[in-house]
Amino acid sequence: MGSRQSRQGRGRPSARGRGGSRLRNLRRNLAHTVGVNVFFGQLTADAHRLGHELPHWWSEAEATQRFRHHDDRTYWVRPDGAGLYYLGERTEPFMLEYDRGTMRRRDYLRKLAGIAAYFEGEHYRGFFDAEPTMLVVAEHDAAEQRFISAVQSADLRFGVEIPALFTTRSRYDRNPRNPDGALGPIWRALYSETRFHWLDDLDE
Repeated sequence: MGSRQSRQGRGRPSARGRGGSRLRNLRRNLAHTVGVNVFFGQLTADAHRLGHELPHWWSEAEATQRFRHHDDRTYWVRPDGAGLYYLGERTEPFMLEYDRGTMRRRDYLRKLAGIAAYFEGEHYRGFFDAEPTMLVVAEHDAAEQRFISAVQSADLRFGVEIPALFTTRSRYDRNPRNPDGALGPIWRALYSETRFHWLDDLDE
């Protein structure tokens, strides 16, 4: 009996050991995946409610791209998803970054180096028909500000203005003050705190 219990004890992951770390990583990855899916679900529901064609969606794996920039270095862009929003005769391409505010600054800048090269060299033309907007959805205001600061630093470092818009998870929830959800006036640009519609045709 004692031997059986000890074997069971050794098989149990420790909260401080590698088993606990794997469990924490699994929870973080799950929360991140849920956040991405919830946003796209909200965007799809808002499109349906407004009578728009439902947007097309690529997963992270489908949206990942590898390219060579003019310095002959190989770069990757790995957005959390990408898609096409259909607005009448227009098609609006976008990339999605869902940020929980857990990355270190150097990790942001490493990620943004590839994104800056992607836009500078117009490497998106191999995937999209036009320049996509990078939609950044943060879990809370502090995470949004951290991502904004990182993109501002990347703009200065790489000399490329990344076409990014920012919002937070609570802002795209439909409510009486924002009946249009993810399509409402919830987005802000890099150097302005004014919130507006991502798709200007929806501006009132």
